[in-house]
Amino acid sequence: MATSKSNRILLTLALALFILSAFIISGFTLVDSSGQSFSTPASLQNLTNAIRNGDFEENPASNIATYWQPYSNGQAHFGWYDEKWAEAVHSGYHSQLLEIFQVENYAPDRVIGIYQTVDVVPGMVYSLTMFVMMRTDAPIELRNKGQYSMSWGVDTSGQGKYHLVQTWVPMTLTEQLRIGSNTVSGDEPGRLFFELITGTIYTANSNKLTLFIRGVKHEPTGTEVNFNIDDVSLLGPYPPPPTPTPTPTVTPTFPPLPTLTPTPTLTPTSTLTPVAAPPLPITGDQAVPPREQDNLPAAGATLPKDIPFSALAFGGVLLIILGASAAAAVLRQRKQS
Repeated sequence: MATSKSNRILLTLALALFILSAFIISGFTLVDSSGQSFSTPASLQNLTNAIRNGDFEENPASNIATYWQPYSNGQAHFGWYDEKWAEAVHSGYHSQLLEIFQVENYAPDRVIGIYQTVDVVPGMVYSLTMFVMMRTDAPIELRNKGQYSMSWGVDTSGQGKYHLVQTWVPMTLTEQLRIGSNTVSGDEPGRLFFELITGTIYTANSNKLTLFIRGVKHEPTGTEVNFNIDDVSLLGPYPPPPTPTPTPTVTPTFPPLPTLTPTPTLTPTSTLTPVAAPPLPITGDQAVPPREQDNLPAAGATLPKDIPFSALAFGGVLLIILGASAAAAVLRQRKQS
């Protein structure tokens, strides 16, 4: 019975290890009900919105929001404005308003737009979303007749050139009353509304692209048309930061220092006047004049005049010792006899 219980425990542990190994090998991939796998939330951190100031909240004092540029093809009254009317703002406190009013010389297809050049990863897929609104002063029975439209396009080279956009993607929109809920007519909707636009952008070989968003007045009517844009997003892989170019180290060059040759200090040479040496003192006996030497006796010893006193003293002591010894010998002989 104990063996059977131990086997069950070992079997349970083995099954748990097998399940854990399967999760590790699979990378914890999650699967939805349709059988298609999708990435974990951590992998979504590699995606970012390439559009800057897509909510148009920066620099509201300017007619054109920060990071955006205006575009028009002329021959009409064009206006770019910071929209602060809450009914014409999708989120936050601002949206971008574009306006076309009077057309000159009955010119058709007058275009107004904004664009932005962004950094992208070449050869990748980006998801585009934006919220837009198209509204006019036309009566309700004359709206949605194809006189106005909005569309978006991409310059895949990132040069910001309008004519390089090869395809304009139309937006299916409802033409609304420009003044929205301020109308007194009971036939009008109660409030303006934004419409969501989505799209997919495939990047080319360039690491930049330019997104254009435009509104078009196709017929030269005198009706004012407004286009509101808000919350633009271009979600895709985050481009790596550019590799900084190393700044070469400049070694300062200094001019060579001048070689200074020290000027020797000349010691003035004094002229020495020879001084006569003082006469040496005369010590000892005075020399005897030659004429006195003739009177010396011819016999006997003559002591040299230059014997030192110490020699004379030593000789005297020696004579005294010898004399004393001789006297002592004589006295001994007398006592014996």
